[in-house]
Amino acid sequence: MRLFQMSTQGPEATENARFALDARRSLEPVADRLLAERVPAELVDARGHVWGFKDRTVFTGRSQPRPGDVALRVEPGAVLRRLYRVLAVFPDDPKIAYAINGRPWIENPPGGFRHSVVFEPFDEITPRPYLDAMRQFDPQFEPGFNYRGKFLDDLGPAEAVLEALLGAPPSGRFQPAPEVFDIDDTRRPRRTSLRQTRGSNAMFRARVFHAQRDARGLIACSACAVADEDVLEAAHIVDEGYAADEWWNGLPLCRNHHRLFDLGKLALHPDTSAWSSRGGNLNSVLVTKPNIRGLTRQPSRRALMWKWRDTN
Repeated sequence: MRLFQMSTQGPEATENARFALDARRSLEPVADRLLAERVPAELVDARGHVWGFKDRTVFTGRSQPRPGDVALRVEPGAVLRRLYRVLAVFPDDPKIAYAINGRPWIENPPGGFRHSVVFEPFDEITPRPYLDAMRQFDPQFEPGFNYRGKFLDDLGPAEAVLEALLGAPPSGRFQPAPEVFDIDDTRRPRRTSLRQTRGSNAMFRARVFHAQRDARGLIACSACAVADEDVLEAAHIVDEGYAADEWWNGLPLCRNHHRLFDLGKLALHPDTSAWSSRGGNLNSVLVTKPNIRGLTRQPSRRALMWKWRDTN
């Protein structure tokens, strides 16, 4: 995951941002394109946002946003209040943004905003001064003219920066997993189909990854050796929406093991922290780690107990 700021500060950009980024809009007009990019169907069916980017901002010859990246929208007055997680990227295709927003600013002047980026619905955060937050990491940080769109790689690991922006403790000072916390068990039944399993939301992913990085700043799947962050996700232990989106309610897992875990085909024993497979053979589901005792921080035992009872 990478962080980048969005330029929405100019007079025209502010008005356009309010239209495109304040209201959750149907993605149905570009559903076929999103499905072709392997966006999960439940996210295509949900509402979202599309924004157009110019060249020489976050689109250069060397880089561009990728699915899973998080955009920071800086509002007038240099206030950070919203985060947007990238679903899909369409370089050199302004028609995607125009199909969702239906406004001529996307294509005028021709090619001006020619790169379309599709986002999940925004995450609202407590408003905070943007420059003060950024200067925690770089005292010399400057946002650029009109808060020009740019990647924020120089500030440090994306999860650490995002955690600080969310008001979480600095790296290494995490509260232990609580023994008691609220679980909403009123919404059943549990998941039964692969389609219902989705990637982790930006804030939850940041919390889990930040908590589980080792001393070298590295992270890997809790069930196998996959360490490529492009295919790692934060899996909820107690299902999303049933308990807090805190680090102790999550595990870093690759996409395949995340789905198996959500479906109950891969389980963790709350007492031994050992993996087990519904089919009885961990090799058949490519689990190479016998347990999660090697994690930097152990998740909530109560959460593991809930998951164990829910899937057995």
